[in-house]
Amino acid sequence: MEYKLNLRDIFWKTFLLFTFSYIPLLIYSSIIILFSFDSLIRLRIIQEDIPQKITAVESGYIPIFSPKNLIEDNQNLKLYPIGSIPLKKSYFCNEGYGLIKYKTDQFGLRNDVDKWQNVLNQKNLFIIGDSFVHGACVPKGETLPNLIQKSLEINTLNLGTGGNDPYEYIAILESMIKPMIKRSLEKQEVLLVFYSNDNIRKNRRKEVLLKKVQPIINQTSDNLLIPTNAYKSFITKLVQNNYPMDKNLIINRIKNQKREDDRPVKDHPIYKILSLVPVKNKIKYAIKNFNANKVVKTPSQLAIESLSEICKSTCQPSVLYIRNRYHKKNNKIQNNYEKELKQISKKHNINFYRSEKIVSKNSNYAPKGEHFSIDGYKNLSKLILRQIKNKNNNSFFNETN
Repeated sequence: MEYKLNLRDIFWKTFLLFTFSYIPLLIYSSIIILFSFDSLIRLRIIQEDIPQKITAVESGYIPIFSPKNLIEDNQNLKLYPIGSIPLKKSYFCNEGYGLIKYKTDQFGLRNDVDKWQNVLNQKNLFIIGDSFVHGACVPKGETLPNLIQKSLEINTLNLGTGGNDPYEYIAILESMIKPMIKRSLEKQEVLLVFYSNDNIRKNRRKEVLLKKVQPIINQTSDNLLIPTNAYKSFITKLVQNNYPMDKNLIINRIKNQKREDDRPVKDHPIYKILSLVPVKNKIKYAIKNFNANKVVKTPSQLAIESLSEICKSTCQPSVLYIRNRYHKKNNKIQNNYEKELKQISKKHNINFYRSEKIVSKNSNYAPKGEHFSIDGYKNLSKLILRQIKNKNNNSFFNETN
């Protein structure tokens, strides 16, 4: 029996297949994209952030340059960046408390310069992390490091920058913590803070860049810690040679954020909807979960191992994990990641702290953003201190309280 090609048949079968497969996925993607938190954030950026940033630039402020962006935007880096440009009036972010502004310290981090005075001659707490350590997006006195310092009365250094991941944590441990620990007269405390998006794959470029890490700590005659001339020159030239520093150029760049056409095509909502980005993300999540049990050292594990190796008997290491507010308690990937961090910490006798009670309450989040509110950071600091007190360890935290 000879089969005749029926174009009409093929058309209707193709149409039905398209209708009952692509269209439902398209509707799902449309709902996720159009009603997502990202859309609300973009509205806030246009209505609030852009005018506030322009005012800040006119007053002499420049943007924060994160290690993440510096690495992504520039090839063949000579050193691993650990902060923004040093000693500059900089603006950070806004999530309902107005645009956060501050002057960076000598390492391009969010500390007062005098916090680095006599660091090698006293006990200190060094907190390493991303935007949740950096203090997004709350005023100076409400950041996690400052709140913990108020409670413990111990000099606490903020070594966090928004966008950091485990590779940046390793770079900070190797370039700053390691040389300070070696030269310190006192036993120090190091708290390494992970967030759920630190659960990343290996990055070959960053692993190559880590090989260029070297100590960037110097001490003046009056016991003030400052960066080496090599690092200061590197980070200053890197920013000044690759980003606009003139007020008008910075303002023009800010204004362009209003225009939809200036966004990369892949960042446009229509592209994300038509290409089913939310569906693809679900599939990627499933694949990541499938590979979760493979025996491979992750960047997070390497960061904890680096912390353990550097501290040994010379400092007290701790690890804190902050869960994503949108991930349910039974989220397998997040649970596996927390389990991974806890197991590797336990293996190296490192205290492990959790934040689940904080992330489960909406009141702990900023009015117009994804980070903690002022109360959220306060509650997180209290939770950490309670967990510290419940641990029977040799941490000098217990000696203070």
